[in-house]
Amino acid sequence: MNIKRKKILITLTAIIFIVIISSFLIIKSMISRFNKSLDPVTLININWSAHLPNTKEATVLSNEIGGFPSDGLKLTKLVYSKEMLNNLNSNLTFSSFDSLALDRYNDFAKSIKDKNALNELTDLVAYNNSTLKYKLIEKKPSYLLMIINTNSSGGLTMYCFENML
Repeated sequence: MNIKRKKILITLTAIIFIVIISSFLIIKSMISRFNKSLDPVTLININWSAHLPNTKEATVLSNEIGGFPSDGLKLTKLVYSKEMLNNLNSNLTFSSFDSLALDRYNDFAKSIKDKNALNELTDLVAYNNSTLKYKLIEKKPSYLLMIINTNSSGGLTMYCFENML
């Protein structure tokens, strides 16, 4: 009788373990699909409380975020009309590009695998950083670095560097 109880207990434990692991994997998959279905601006606003206005011109240039806690790097390019600069400035305070922004940018540039995603911005940082402004939002040890090119023709270009640790 005692052996029969042990077999039942082991079988029941195995079933519970399989149900828990399966539930965990299903929930993780659903969260991942939900996050991918959201546009990049909405994700930035949710993750960083950035209050960025929506734009139809949002492009994820590099996405190296993975794993269960969603660690990694992500680079998103947003294009706004020139009129949106006042709206952005009312929601966020941007500073002139300085050594702090350059250090964060360099850290990100060294870490990102897809160097081609940085080509456009690297030229701006190297040769024309007087037209750049930035905003840094930190949630230790993660951070969001937003860089705006205020002198772009035809629109306002913003690059959002997400470094999630």
